[in-house]
Amino acid sequence: MIHYVPASLDNITQVAEYVMDTANENEMKSIVKSANKYCAKWLSAKGLARDSILQLQTYKKALDIYADMDDWNIIFERFSNTLDDLVDCNAWSIIDWFLFPMFMGL
Repeated sequence: MIHYVPASLDNITQVAEYVMDTANENEMKSIVKSANKYCAKWLSAKGLARDSILQLQTYKKALDIYADMDDWNIIFERFSNTLDDLVDCNAWSIIDWFLFPMFMGL
């Protein structure tokens, strides 16, 4: 199911009119429902980490074409095998986010 309304600069006015037309309300509600499902799946900490791993795998394939990447394979395995070890960002307070750069000498 589509989770967005495709548009470009060439058709943005027509798309906006289509989206705002009450005759298309059920379709728009369906798209919103799909978008919410998409966000719940992919924009969670696990989803973003999973997507990062997929992007790294794609990058790794491109690198493998050009060189022997033993060091890269070791690093990649270390990170891809620790996906479940992610720390919840909410564990940090807003003060921690401001103080951290100072302690790191940034």
